[in-house]
Amino acid sequence: MSARRVMIARQRGIAAVELAIVLPLLLAIVFGVTELGRAMYQYDALTKAARGAARYLSVYDPADADVRARAVNIAVCGALDCGSTSPVAPGLSSANVAVAYATSDPALASVETGQGTIDLVRVTIGAPATAYAFDPLVPFITPRITFGPIVAVMPQAFF
Repeated sequence: MSARRVMIARQRGIAAVELAIVLPLLLAIVFGVTELGRAMYQYDALTKAARGAARYLSVYDPADADVRARAVNIAVCGALDCGSTSPVAPGLSSANVAVAYATSDPALASVETGQGTIDLVRVTIGAPATAYAFDPLVPFITPRITFGPIVAVMPQAFF
């Protein structure tokens, strides 16, 4: 073999070794970014669900147990009745949702606005005792992420 052919064969071998060294790192970065995107998507879905439930509570009487149950359903599955509807995020259940209103939490009653007082309603997804955790598809690359409490507060309509 000529010296030139030997040199080309060595270069190909070196390129294969470099690819074998760099490929796992590149795959880890790609999967990590993908999992981060999924986590952000789930966090956004949970935020929108909490806002929807708080908006529902602000229009209806939150002292009514049925209204609170429907608000929890809105937070969990995005519908008034979770019958066959899947949760907005995997693993989310009514245990992860807390509802508070003026008569259940004195901090939400008679909030001064400068133009009078209003009562507030609050929906929390993932209170410290029932925090919602994001489970990655590739757990050896991305760790399990536990979201902090997601809170939505709205002014309550007067009845």
